[in-house]
Amino acid sequence: MLGTLTQDVRFAIRQLINRPGFTAGAVLTLALGIGANSAIFSVVNGVLLRPLPYEASDRLMALWHRDIEDGDLGSTSLENFRDWKEQAAAFGDMAAFGRATGTLMTDEVAQRLSGARVTTNTFRLLGVSPRLGRDFVEDDAVEGAGRVVILSHGLFARTFGGDPNLIGRTVRLSGVEHEVIGVMPRGFHTPHYREAEFWRPLGEAAGCGRGCWFARVVGRLAPGATRDEVRAQLDVVGERLAAEYPDDNKNVRIAAVPIREELVGDVRPALLVMLVGVGLVLLIACVNVANLLLARAISRERELALRAAIGASRARIVRQLLTESVTLAAIGGAVGVYVAFLVVDALIALSPPGLPRLDAVGLDGPVIAAMAALAMLTGIVFGLVPALHAGRTDAGGALTRDRSATWRHGRGRLRDALVVAEISLALTLLVGAGLLLKSFITLLRVDPGFDADGLLTAETQFIGERYAQGPPRIAFYDELFARLESRSDVTSAAGVWLLPITEGDVVSGIEVEGRPDVLPSDQPAASMRAVTDGYFEAMGIPLISGRRILASDDANGRRVIVISESMAREIWPDQDPIGRRIRFGLRFEDPEPWREVVGVVGDVKLQGLDDRDRAIAYMPYRQFAVGSLSVVLRTTGDPARLAAPFRAAVRSVDPQVVVYDIASMDRIVSASLAERRFFMLLLSAFAALAVTLASVGIYAVTNYSVRSRTKELGIRMAIGARATDVQRAVLVRAAVVAALGVGLGGGAALGLTRLMQGLLFRTSPLDPMVFVGVALLLAVVTLFAAWLPARRAALVDPLRALRQE
Repeated sequence: MLGTLTQDVRFAIRQLINRPGFTAGAVLTLALGIGANSAIFSVVNGVLLRPLPYEASDRLMALWHRDIEDGDLGSTSLENFRDWKEQAAAFGDMAAFGRATGTLMTDEVAQRLSGARVTTNTFRLLGVSPRLGRDFVEDDAVEGAGRVVILSHGLFARTFGGDPNLIGRTVRLSGVEHEVIGVMPRGFHTPHYREAEFWRPLGEAAGCGRGCWFARVVGRLAPGATRDEVRAQLDVVGERLAAEYPDDNKNVRIAAVPIREELVGDVRPALLVMLVGVGLVLLIACVNVANLLLARAISRERELALRAAIGASRARIVRQLLTESVTLAAIGGAVGVYVAFLVVDALIALSPPGLPRLDAVGLDGPVIAAMAALAMLTGIVFGLVPALHAGRTDAGGALTRDRSATWRHGRGRLRDALVVAEISLALTLLVGAGLLLKSFITLLRVDPGFDADGLLTAETQFIGERYAQGPPRIAFYDELFARLESRSDVTSAAGVWLLPITEGDVVSGIEVEGRPDVLPSDQPAASMRAVTDGYFEAMGIPLISGRRILASDDANGRRVIVISESMAREIWPDQDPIGRRIRFGLRFEDPEPWREVVGVVGDVKLQGLDDRDRAIAYMPYRQFAVGSLSVVLRTTGDPARLAAPFRAAVRSVDPQVVVYDIASMDRIVSASLAERRFFMLLLSAFAALAVTLASVGIYAVTNYSVRSRTKELGIRMAIGARATDVQRAVLVRAAVVAALGVGLGGGAALGLTRLMQGLLFRTSPLDPMVFVGVALLLAVVTLFAAWLPARRAALVDPLRALRQE
């Protein structure tokens, strides 16, 4: 048996070498299909399947506040976290996380860093220990204890050269000395705030009130506890806290989400769509190669018939042809490994920053093993049909009939069926890509509420005690904006606390003067912003009624506020809000003052172009100098050219103020679309590859049909058929094939679009324009691919054709 197999493999290799054109085309087709599949599978494996880098990660769950009215999930307070931890016995332990930022000063160079504040048990709960130094202990979070910090491996290596002697030394973080007590392992990320490069202790007593929701929570299930038990127990705890603290908890309960779902849930649908898409590409590649093998089998029909006539069994012939197809697939798979490496590198390089677990993506052992199995399966799939048909060869008939008779005896119909399959698969992919493209274009047309053209943004950060109070902060920005506006290429300069189209937001309940008191949980809510005078002009946010914030709106004047259209509609529907007064549920001053509405401005997208219109309350920075600002400059030319002058202006006012994240607003808006753009382009690339393979397949089948029927066509023309009749017959056959493929593909596309519903923005998964447009496109591609062979058929010389053997 082994000897026969070896003989079959040698013969298969010899056959492939003897036909280099066929072999090269088939190997390239398979390499593209297998390589693309392997690359996407490596991403799916790394992001969705590979174990998380935490001990017993399947026992970890993220806990959230869940709004009982709209189902939205959100952070909680440290007070609630403490109660969850004490009352939910199904959890062995819980840890809390809070966002942190800091400016690291080293040798007069400032780095703006993202970090996190974590309860001291966090790393132990995750089952990960520092690579160097020690973990946090409870005393580190006690008020008055020395400031300590644990660094990420990336920051440790990049900034401090990986010097182990750093442990025990101090670093200056946001103007305060912190002792470095540990360094986490390479590639470690916490489940929340994965971008964090440092961690500081968060004391459980450091809350700012039960209504101050900033903490994210992770819990580890107790031994023997099940997720159903956990959810039932959390329901009881949530009801209890709502009854005990109705001011803050009346409308919220507790939701628990498996930590893997928390980390990758947002990208799972997109990755599954990509996996289906690349699988369709591989099927099209298989159909193409099956058609090539079927053509070869027809051309070798006499050879195979002769082998059958001298005693070869049908099983022996089928096995030989399957060996050839599997050998071809093995070669294609080997080349596909190289293609996969290239594609994986490109995917990692082009992937958006928010795609989770990219560090786990790679062509490892399981992926290579899956590639090998895929190559073997592919060889069997595309080789089985031609092999079985060749095995049915009638030795006597094959030795006497010509190839046109072979075509008429059913092989032509089989090849047409394979082309129908190609078209239907390509249409399915094109519909998916078309829906994502239309969704993306729709998103690009969304008005963000401001004019992003010609707008430069930059973040500033105060360091040290000099700017601990409001007046020095206000004076700094007054001087900075005056210097910037003195330039001829700057039309206006202003500042905002929490720039639009970013992740940052602070939301507060709103108390409306003259209305009955309600529980804080029943109050309307608004996103809060502090802005300098001139902000609305610089951003191009339109004034709807009233006035904008002025320089005279300072600490000595009455408290004023400007609100968004959505806030006006929500709180005072069909009424004029100008002159009305509100105050915030979050107590920034004691007592929190009433603030008079003096203006209404247009709605602005805060979290991205796909965000809903939110209620926004704008306070004058001179009355609410909350901290450092994002600076916006309206320019007359290219905003990027002002980056260096802006840095120089800040240095001239105060060289200790840190500047970072200088970018045009166009770039910020574009970056917010990075994930959608990435998946749209990826599926579009697969669709383009599918259409290319399908068009090549259509051309090959039509061309082979014309060549194999040359004698038949010559006879038809000899007895009176016109060239246009012959050309029309070829094109009609192609049109019938295209119609069948489009019909079947439309049904298959309906299945794919169900997976895509969550990826679309204001676009129906059954959008008729996309379906009709894709169908017409494929019809045109099919007819164009068939046109050249049809034209060749019309030019057949009857006399030459009749002499053909």
